[in-house]
Amino acid sequence: MRISISMSVRKPISHALAGLLAAMALSACGPDSPTDTPTTPAPPTATYTVSATVAGLTGSGLVLQDKATDDKAVAANGSVIFATALASGVTYSVTVKTQPSNPAQTCTVANGSGAIGSANVTNVTVSCVASDTDTRPLSLVISPSPYAAMGALVPYLVTEQQNITLTSTTWYFDEVAGGNLFTGFANGVLHAWNTPGAHTIRVVATASNGRSAQASISTAAVDSPIVSGAFHSCALTPTGAVKCWGYGGTGDLGNSQSQNQPSPVNVSGLSGVLGLAAGDGHSCALKADHTVACWGDNTEGQLGNAASFHSSTNTSPLAVGGLSGVVALAAGRYHTCALKSDGTVACFGKNSEAELGSAATGSQSVTPVAVNGISNAVAISAGTGYFTCALKADTTVACWGDNESGQLGTGLSTPSQTGTPQTVLTAQGTPLNRVLAIRSGALHTCAIVNDGSYSVYCWGNNSYQQSSSGVSNVVYPATQQAGLSGVLLLSASMYNSCSIDIYGSFKCWGSNDYGESIGQAGGASHVISPTVVTPLQGTNLPEYMSGGNEFSCALQADGRATCFGRGIDGELGNGTSLASPTPVWVSAPVSTFWTWMGS
Repeated sequence: MRISISMSVRKPISHALAGLLAAMALSACGPDSPTDTPTTPAPPTATYTVSATVAGLTGSGLVLQDKATDDKAVAANGSVIFATALASGVTYSVTVKTQPSNPAQTCTVANGSGAIGSANVTNVTVSCVASDTDTRPLSLVISPSPYAAMGALVPYLVTEQQNITLTSTTWYFDEVAGGNLFTGFANGVLHAWNTPGAHTIRVVATASNGRSAQASISTAAVDSPIVSGAFHSCALTPTGAVKCWGYGGTGDLGNSQSQNQPSPVNVSGLSGVLGLAAGDGHSCALKADHTVACWGDNTEGQLGNAASFHSSTNTSPLAVGGLSGVVALAAGRYHTCALKSDGTVACFGKNSEAELGSAATGSQSVTPVAVNGISNAVAISAGTGYFTCALKADTTVACWGDNESGQLGTGLSTPSQTGTPQTVLTAQGTPLNRVLAIRSGALHTCAIVNDGSYSVYCWGNNSYQQSSSGVSNVVYPATQQAGLSGVLLLSASMYNSCSIDIYGSFKCWGSNDYGESIGQAGGASHVISPTVVTPLQGTNLPEYMSGGNEFSCALQADGRATCFGRGIDGELGNGTSLASPTPVWVSAPVSTFWTWMGS
């Protein structure tokens, strides 16, 4: 035993006192013994700390606990160390003792338990998220109103009426999951219908706390509720009747007369019509039984009725012979094509440019003939020209007929015709794909392409800048230089093109001699870039549109129609035979035409 004495004295001590102190020290150590050995103290036991990394903490009052005894209050994100160090082999168990509040959060621990090894424990993590105590049932509503048109992308949006955030949505169209997604269109999809008639839309949505709900609506799809030929227009009514106006010299209006009509007149004997098509001097209707009736000029067999073949005036609808199962129509200048439910296409009428899609050229056919090699079409378009295009199920496009302006989109621009459908190609020589809709004018075609932004690609004649900008003919599909995006619907007249987009803009480009591309007086005769038609925005934004020879028409959501441009033959339908660069209302009350307001 060792005693250490420290003394502080001011005077020296005597030798006697020093000796006494030394003796006392030796006495305290005990007597010397040969058996006494020195004792070595045991080394201290190694201990290790337990720490946790906290993330996502925004509330206050979080308390963590280790082994149900060591509490650690946490005020901020980052690393925290528990006070009690633990020896190797001892178990640890980190839990949340008190959840944070203000705002309320739920924190969970990962890697929170185990046995101490030979190092500090650093892999414990604590993640905090906002607590959700909302258990209200979901209340879902699908918009827009339940009417659609073939050839148009319809936006369907689901909203939760209590502003509950939806964590997932799954859409079903006729019970097939899918839809075309559009970036930035939250909880919504864009969808195109390929067949007329009733369709169902259903959405299943989920939210936090395991909540789920669904909503559904029915859609009544029609094929082209308004169409324009060269100098006349026809439109569906909500009951499926048809009204026409404009030039009637060859019976184009179907009202048992052959005079121009500057106001809408009823087409005789039609009801329950599902779609329309209009050519240069004839019109056709897709009937509820999926047969077709046509009226007007039949000098080239474009009415498909042998009894009236070569007649230039047929003022009432005539049945097309040998045609059934039709789901869509397209009318060219002197020919007509029908898309059937099996994906095939049959055409009749003039064939001088192989526009019927058969190998032979130069002869008419009053009887529908099958187009070569088309078996999977979902849409067709012919404009008022001598060619036809089909959108196929694989999202590519094939065209046939006249190609003098590159309207077949094959990279060539020659007068040669082909009765064999040609695949529309890109400038790289690959098929144009991801096409969602097509519309043809007299010498050009435009398409909505799902390229990530729903752009417009056009090809063919460009003398009025209706296809692109700069060149005379566009032999490969070219994007619009103004960067159209989010496009839902296209129309193509003889020499101009128009679009409606998801942002609520109606734009046109191309021929503008009568204001048909800008909807107002003045301006250049050619509109190079897509230009907003100012009068038809906002509450007047069209739901569907069509174009003729230097005029345009559109249907409004409330069932009204409006037209602008050339009006010499009554094309504007406003009761006059005057042109108007600004849109004028067609002479008919609200809800006269196919309406998107519901019934």
